[in-house]
Amino acid sequence: MKSARLAVALAEPYANKLLREAVEAVGWTACAPHEECDIMWADFASINWEQVLEGRLCASAYYLKTGLVRKAELAGMASKAGGAELCLPQTVCGDIEDEADVDDFLKAWGALRQSCGGGTWVLKPSQGNRGEAVLLVRADDELRADAEMREAVEWALAAYPSYSRWLIQLYVRPLLLPWRLAPVGRTTERLTSGHKFHMRAWVLAVGALSVWVHRDPLLLLASTPWEEPVATLRSAQELSAHVTNHAQQERLPVYDEELQTRRLSESFTAEASSHICAQVVAIVRAVFARRVRPSVGFFALPQCFELFGVDFVVDPDYKVWLLEINSGPDLSLFGSRLRDLGLAVLVGALNIIGKSSVLNSFGNDTNTETPLSGETCSSANEVIGPVLLEGDAIEGYTCVMHRECTSPQAELHRFKRTVSFAGKFAHAIHQQVGVPVRGVQGAYEQHRKSTI
Repeated sequence: MKSARLAVALAEPYANKLLREAVEAVGWTACAPHEECDIMWADFASINWEQVLEGRLCASAYYLKTGLVRKAELAGMASKAGGAELCLPQTVCGDIEDEADVDDFLKAWGALRQSCGGGTWVLKPSQGNRGEAVLLVRADDELRADAEMREAVEWALAAYPSYSRWLIQLYVRPLLLPWRLAPVGRTTERLTSGHKFHMRAWVLAVGALSVWVHRDPLLLLASTPWEEPVATLRSAQELSAHVTNHAQQERLPVYDEELQTRRLSESFTAEASSHICAQVVAIVRAVFARRVRPSVGFFALPQCFELFGVDFVVDPDYKVWLLEINSGPDLSLFGSRLRDLGLAVLVGALNIIGKSSVLNSFGNDTNTETPLSGETCSSANEVIGPVLLEGDAIEGYTCVMHRECTSPQAELHRFKRTVSFAGKFAHAIHQQVGVPVRGVQGAYEQHRKSTI
């Protein structure tokens, strides 16, 4: 494996220290962000994107990825033909700017509710994170359902005015776990009482594009025992049995890190764990297969990689459902008890990066012609770096999808054209309404103008 100098620039102290230890464990050199380096593992805003886009630096994030990490765009992908294999709960999305938008949003939800036969629904913003701005609405009462949801939407819009794109998603009745740490099996009688959990799987995307899933996800439990929602829930205390995000749970007085953060392998029997992991792998493969063609929604740059935190919930029949994909996942979730697992996740990721072609993506690339197909980066005569194949296993990770990029320079040129076109299109629209372009398209357009 090629040795490298890796600049560590994570704002969270726990994650920063853990990553430095992982760098040392693989025999690389950890350095400061201002020093010369081969790789920069940093928070998105701290990455030197000018060097990345010039092909001089490998970075720990993809520049374009809203098609994965925005809940509404993920739901839109699931709603298309063949999207059922993504296993996303039934969802409607709405861009809400005025009362007419609220009416349209609720009308679409009403049609979906009729087809689902009522149930409990989750209202949440597309760009929300850390479990904020989440409401639960019970919609079994035919006469009251529309009024209940309208009241919830109007309350949420007033309480969180910075969000304009919202989702209403069918609440998945969860498989429950006992408070004590004891393995549960598929043949075990379903618990009628216990605690809800969601599962955080570690997914590493490398270059353009191989995708790796770690075999031991984390389980994050609710502080309070689960009960069937019987009314609209808004406050943190009311939602404590349902919203299992670590950021929400750790604020509660009864929070217990030792019991509420667990490994999948210590919570289920080997047979049950294998059954759950097989579904995780299938869903992750299906998601990234739909994003392999470069676009504004997701563009896998050959000199980039990213560790994603992918969240799932498991229902009482042991069916796994996708909830969301998180960019820059919180590594402090491992805490003190599972710190060794966190270190192993990072060491495995670095070893995969070292054995991939991302470190020398532009070292021997002379082909600057743009590939005609969106499905492959062809067509230099020699593949850069060792060949990694789907099914390969490296230190706890399994490769679930692989696409070799043999012309990184051509891929970078196509990326720049894609972002430039999107930026110009957005600029034209925003200019008409007098609003400046924000986000990555706006940032790239500023960078492009500064280099002319």
